[in-house]
Order: sequence, then C-alpha cells, then structure tokens
Amino acid sequence: MSRSFASCSRASSSSCARSAGRRPSLEARDAALSLVGLSLALVAYVLLGGYGTLVNVALFGLVGALLFGPDALLSGASAQDAGGPHAAAMATGFVNGVGSLGWILEGLLVPPLVAAFGWGALFPVLVVLALAAALALAPTLRGPVAAPG
Repeated sequence: MSRSFASCSRASSSSCARSAGRRPSLEARDAALSLVGLSLALVAYVLLGGYGTLVNVALFGLVGALLFGPDALLSGASAQDAGGPHAAAMATGFVNGVGSLGWILEGLLVPPLVAAFGWGALFPVLVVLALAAALALAPTLRGPVAAPG
C-alpha cells in the first residue's frame, strides 16, 4: 500500500483529491463565488431595495444566504481539511476564533462610520470587504496540487 493511499484513507475525500493532484478546493471555490455574489447582491440591495417590500425581503434574503454560505464552508469543512485528521478540531477552533474578532471589530467600527457618513456609506464598505475576502481565497483556487513524493 502506498503512503499517499494510506494517508488518504484517514483523511477526508476532498483533501485526498487535492493531495492526489485531481482538483483544487471546491469549498474555497464555492465560498469565493458566494462572496463575489454577495458583493453583487449588496449593490442590488442598495439600488433596488426601495422598490417595495417584496423586493426588499428577497434581496435581504439573498444577502443572508450569500453571507452565511461562505461562513459555513470556511469555518467547517475547509478548516477541517486544512487541519488534517489530527488537527481538525484545532484548525476549526482557530478559524472560528478569528471569525469572532470580526464581530468584535464590527461593534467598534460600524457606529462611528454610520455616525460620520450615514447608513449609505456602510454598503460600499461591505462590498469592498466581500471582494477582499474573495481575493483572499485566490491562492486556494489554483490548479491541482502536485502529488507528494
């Protein structure tokens, strides 16, 4: 039995496929696409949100789905893949801990931004942050990883 086969039998199927050189991370690709979609949905919400309650609710729901989809992918499956079979819990805990810093910073940064520039300034900032997060995933979207040894 080869060494890569033995390690693949203990790891998840997506990390095995990457280590065998078959495909890049599908979770990261889906998260990046969702984040780009989130930036577009935020722009649509600003432009079209005032066209009635139904449009407002539909766009708000789309923003929520595109926001929490990447959160679930990156803090769950991708973090476990990155940690491997022996450090999955540690990697997931680290990712969730760093994510909690975002909630703390939000509470400190949003009120002064809104007070200085109004709620209309918040949406462009959110669009930029969503696109920055998608760009941060770019290194994981490269082609297949070369097979080890």
